[in-house]
Amino acid sequence: SAGTATEARAVFNEHCHRIDVLLSDIILPDGKGTSLAEQFHASKPDLRILLMSGYTEPNILEDLKTETLFLPKPFHPSRLIESLESLLTTAESVRKKEPSE
Repeated sequence: SAGTATEARAVFNEHCHRIDVLLSDIILPDGKGTSLAEQFHASKPDLRILLMSGYTEPNILEDLKTETLFLPKPFHPSRLIESLESLLTTAESVRKKEPSE
């Protein structure tokens, strides 16, 4: 858990092997969740990303080069759970389809 982009980078750098999903607001006190998504995805290509925001401009994710799920605020907690389950289920099905060596 992290409250800022700086804290998120520190947590990711220390625990990236244990992190499967980035859940971040797009607007952070010291950066953007989209920048975190790009940086973390470059280090861990199988990372699943869920970004949320109260700002719903149509192009808010336009420049993002990674596959990202977006959740507009406000949302019901059940919608967050559904979104996370969807990301993790998709990740698991992709892993199962990869040929074994």
